[in-house]
Amino acid sequence: MENQSLIAVAYERGLLRWLRFVVAHPRTIIALVILTTVGAAWYTATHLRMNSNTQELVRQDAPFRQRYEEFGKAFPHYESSTLVVLTAADHGTASKAAERLATALRARPDLITNIYSPDEGSFFRDRALLYMDIDELETAVSRMAEVQPILATLARDPSLRGIHDEVSAAMDLVERGDDPGPGFGRLSDRLSEIIEGHIAGDDDAPSWQETLLGREQEGDVHHVVAVQGNQDFDAKISSELLIQEIRAIATELDLTPEKGVVVRLTGMVPLAYEELLSLRSSVGVAGLLAACMLAAILVLGTRSLRVIVATLATVVVGIVWTSAFAMAAVGEFNTFSAAFSVLLIGLGVDFAIHICLRALEALDEGLDVKASLLSTGGTVGRAVSLCALTSAIGFLAYVPTEYTGLAQLGIITGGGMFLTLIASLTITPALLVATGTPTGRPSGMLIPDWGISLMVRHARSGAVVALLAALVATAIASRMTFDFSTLGIRDPESESMVTLSEIREAGILTDYSVTLMARDLEAAHALTDRLEALDLVAEVRDPQSYLPDQQEEKLELLADAQLLLGPALDIQDSMPPPSRAERVALLRELRDRARVIAGESPDPAISEASSRLAAALGALLVRPEPALEALALEELVVADFDEHLDWLRRALAAEATTLADLPPALERRLISPDGHVLVTALPTHDISNVRALNRFLDAISSVAPGATGRPVVESGIGKIVVRSFHQAIAIATIAILLVVLLALRDPVETLLVLTPIAMAAVFTTATAVLIDMPFNMANVMAIPLVLGLGVDNGIHLVLRYREEGCIDSLLHSSTARAIVLSGLTTLAAFGALSISSHRGISSMGMLLTIAIFYLMFCTLVVLPALLAWRSGERLQAATP
Repeated sequence: MENQSLIAVAYERGLLRWLRFVVAHPRTIIALVILTTVGAAWYTATHLRMNSNTQELVRQDAPFRQRYEEFGKAFPHYESSTLVVLTAADHGTASKAAERLATALRARPDLITNIYSPDEGSFFRDRALLYMDIDELETAVSRMAEVQPILATLARDPSLRGIHDEVSAAMDLVERGDDPGPGFGRLSDRLSEIIEGHIAGDDDAPSWQETLLGREQEGDVHHVVAVQGNQDFDAKISSELLIQEIRAIATELDLTPEKGVVVRLTGMVPLAYEELLSLRSSVGVAGLLAACMLAAILVLGTRSLRVIVATLATVVVGIVWTSAFAMAAVGEFNTFSAAFSVLLIGLGVDFAIHICLRALEALDEGLDVKASLLSTGGTVGRAVSLCALTSAIGFLAYVPTEYTGLAQLGIITGGGMFLTLIASLTITPALLVATGTPTGRPSGMLIPDWGISLMVRHARSGAVVALLAALVATAIASRMTFDFSTLGIRDPESESMVTLSEIREAGILTDYSVTLMARDLEAAHALTDRLEALDLVAEVRDPQSYLPDQQEEKLELLADAQLLLGPALDIQDSMPPPSRAERVALLRELRDRARVIAGESPDPAISEASSRLAAALGALLVRPEPALEALALEELVVADFDEHLDWLRRALAAEATTLADLPPALERRLISPDGHVLVTALPTHDISNVRALNRFLDAISSVAPGATGRPVVESGIGKIVVRSFHQAIAIATIAILLVVLLALRDPVETLLVLTPIAMAAVFTTATAVLIDMPFNMANVMAIPLVLGLGVDNGIHLVLRYREEGCIDSLLHSSTARAIVLSGLTTLAAFGALSISSHRGISSMGMLLTIAIFYLMFCTLVVLPALLAWRSGERLQAATP
């Protein structure tokens, strides 16, 4: 204890010597600080790096990370990928767009290292009928039988004349009272739809595939091109360049919403890049908002321009110094450490506020500026130094853990606390001396006298109620859960996240599949059999899964369809196109006959279709230049007929498909160069819940150890985060307990200081449970930080209580005012973070805001009540 006393005395003497030098040479100090700050800003600007790879937020030598890296080496095509999603109204448009984009990207080897597009080549397109479900294929063959006359007619005469002849033949049947079959309605509706769209300025004709197969697509169609570019997570310019170039190429190809194609990007690279943009935007807006609220609170709390300027200058200097320290000590900002500046705005200002308000209090007692600052150095200087240490401990508690993301934030912000302390003991007093005596400062306390009196008079009952409330909160807090989804902390409204969600819902991609590697195809088949036997596994995919099923039955159906459509498929020579006058005459005849049938047909469906066709043709023929309109209509009607007829010939001639027939690009994604085979397992139930995820992974591990994939990685990250969370709390608790015990040298007062902190932590966790805010990868730092920040206020109050000797004087002192002001500024800063579009930063800000509120309450209400209870104070209401 004596050694501690000597150390404390020596430290206080050192502070006084330093403050004497500062107040004696304020302009020199200011000049040196400016030079140092400019140098730090230059160093930061020239060394700034951002790493938005969330996979690197935990230690890289963990077993699950090693397995993931082994998978990446065997199948590098899945690493650092960009998924270009092309969305259109039909498969044909989306497929053509994907093929054109893939071809254009292949012409850019400087930008792209690898491309995979299922739409390239003819493998899947020519086997499309084989890949249909058997029921769907039977329906398609029946539909081909219905439209066989149309196919035969248009194969001979792919023009308006052929359309006219087919519709007229159906009208003949209607006039005779016979059933024209469903072909009439489909063809007339197709013709009406094209005409109506053309008149409205929309020349996107419906695909013939729908007419041929009867496949009506509900909603938009998504096709995906997987791209690997020359980029990395550390170089934001290369990621930005890759994304911009892909968009530019798509625009050059006219793949735009105006042309019926929407191009969007998702995947690892766009997700990381957009997270980087979200972080920069969120931190910038939060920092500006926090600074504005800080200034407003200082105006209300101090009403002294000189104090406000000194405090804000201290915060700015602390942030710039800390930025340079971050680049020197860590080398980069990660997803979480990028928010350090906003944290320092809320926390670093505390030191300057305590120093300024204690100096103002000394000025009220008749001292001049220099004397008031020197008296401050001997009292509050020691307290703010202890607070810097305990706050830093709250951040640094994650440094020894495996959670490198928060460890880096801890190093940066922990170091920032000491740098801000140095700034507070340097630039703050220098500016106060250089600018003259502060004026306009308020007096009094923000807590009303009746509140102080009530607090002290009922200290025992107030403390008991608070402790009982803490017991209830503990029971609620025990239900706290963890959500460790790396996607869950990103901006859900970003393009990459919205697109990812859409293709997941469409069944194109699932990020909840478990990946395994078998040594060869035989081992892959055996592994598939074991996995399929598990109740928790819904589906297993291996290379065999990429072959059509029930091929024998399907090939028989295709053979029947070939015989049925033979005449149409065998026609090679077509008739010459009609003349311009003939086209107009054919359309007028169709219009007139459609009008008659619309009025006479007893069949409502035929009458409605005819009426629609007559109206559409009538509107077209009254437009200027009807011959040109007829020519444009012919081009729209038969635009892709020949193409689809050629496709139909190839699709019906498809043969049995084996693994040897798979495209090389697909085979490389399923079988590695050294022969390892990719096997994926999908869960039966939703595994976004941690318990469901662990049950699924345990089931997989029981038959196939060594799995990887996003579920395995997230489970591993989650275990590291939970383990690190517990370690950080233990480290922070022990370290802070020792610091406070050595500083106060009173076990009872140490317990009194720590009790409200523990209560605030429990209240915070219980509130998070009640508002359904689970711990995630970002906000788990809140509880260890609460321990460090809560001790700050407790130390200030206890040390001031020792000076004053009673609660009434304590709560009317500048220390209590400083605690309120610093708490409000911290609330403002963390509240600014809570409006961030980045979910991780937002949840961190929200939980810290809740924590600071409870810390203020427990420090200003519970701790004084405990101190009064201990000392046996019984005060009457204070006299104003």
